[in-house]
Amino acid sequence: MYSDQFVSINGSRPNQNVFIIDGGNATEPMFNGPAIYPSMDDVQEYKIQTSNFSAEFSNSGGGVINITTKSGTNQLHGSAYEFMRNDAVDANNFFANGGKTPYKFNQFGASFGGRIPKMKETFFFMSYEGLRWVQTAVVLGTVPTMAQRQGDFSQTLDANGKVISVYNPFSASYGANRTAFQGNVIPQTMWDPVAKNILSWLPIPNVSNSVNGVNDFFSKTGSSIYKDTASIRIDHSFTTSQKLNLLFMMNNAPIVYPSIFRPPLRLQGRPSDKTKVISSTQPHITRMHSITALSWS
Repeated sequence: MYSDQFVSINGSRPNQNVFIIDGGNATEPMFNGPAIYPSMDDVQEYKIQTSNFSAEFSNSGGGVINITTKSGTNQLHGSAYEFMRNDAVDANNFFANGGKTPYKFNQFGASFGGRIPKMKETFFFMSYEGLRWVQTAVVLGTVPTMAQRQGDFSQTLDANGKVISVYNPFSASYGANRTAFQGNVIPQTMWDPVAKNILSWLPIPNVSNSVNGVNDFFSKTGSSIYKDTASIRIDHSFTTSQKLNLLFMMNNAPIVYPSIFRPPLRLQGRPSDKTKVISSTQPHITRMHSITALSWS
């Protein structure tokens, strides 16, 4: 998944890293991965520490990925970008039966920042990044044959061409052998209602030259990722050494997973991830400062 890519540092497991944004913990607690991905234009600098980091960075058996976001300046600045790729010049997929599969990738965004009017020491920076990624998954699988959908397994053969017997589960008793269904056909009176409903969701076989009903279904199923990431940061300077910054980031990425079931399952890939960070810098004595950060996701 686009939002679930981890890295291994110094041979550690990918879920043993810590992710920090503007001094606040941005580690997703369920899988211990990044809770959110800032847009490209939102990052001022980053640092990857792989060993010998200080005690302030805890809960890490791998590395620490530390990101600082941009803040506004006295002048207004902005940017805009788009990266595009589509199937216009792509080659055909070998398994797609001669038909080119659709592919569209659009990654775009914008940022804007500066000083808030009539507030001399207050600055803002906001950014947005969108992703529209549509691709096709080629699915080759095995579904029940038309005879099997009627309970008839008389033509269900193993690799040696021998009929695979289907036994009546109610015919077995302690120390006795099971009894196969007559003609290897399961009477519909013994069908479970749940099994009937599940069968209605399975597609009809569409590969005519399959052997023994194996790999008898082919489809080109669409898979799409629509991802939106937005953030806003506010900085205020009380004095040259006392500063306060507020950061809010949001990520929303519903994903349509390809499936042989119909209709395609639309699941929320990373439902509305949000990260909030409040940090302040305070002087204590000459050349000593403390930074206090509060963050939650």
